[in-house]
Amino acid sequence: VTPPKPLVEKPEPITDASKPAVVVPEVLLATVNIGISNFVFGPTKITVKKGTTVEWANKDAAPHTVSSDSGAFDSGTMTTGAKFKYVFEMPGSYAYRCAFHPSMIASVEVTE
Repeated sequence: VTPPKPLVEKPEPITDASKPAVVVPEVLLATVNIGISNFVFGPTKITVKKGTTVEWANKDAAPHTVSSDSGAFDSGTMTTGAKFKYVFEMPGSYAYRCAFHPSMIASVEVTE
């Protein structure tokens, strides 16, 4: 008596180097860089598509924060050389400022 064949068979591993491998492409999302220098976010206004990562880098000798007016994100204290990243998943307008220096304001507009 022959045992029944399994309903799901295990695929055989590919051992033949001449057969191409299946490559799943990675989804590359954009990263936008904003510098903090001379007590200014630069650029001060940007427009990005949803899913974009924005990275801020503190190039000043003074500490700064990247603090959303709505509370959506907050870097905490960023010392010289520190970086902070945030992925914008939802369309909308995001105003932000430095908690230590209220005149430092900027915004990110997120589109579909």
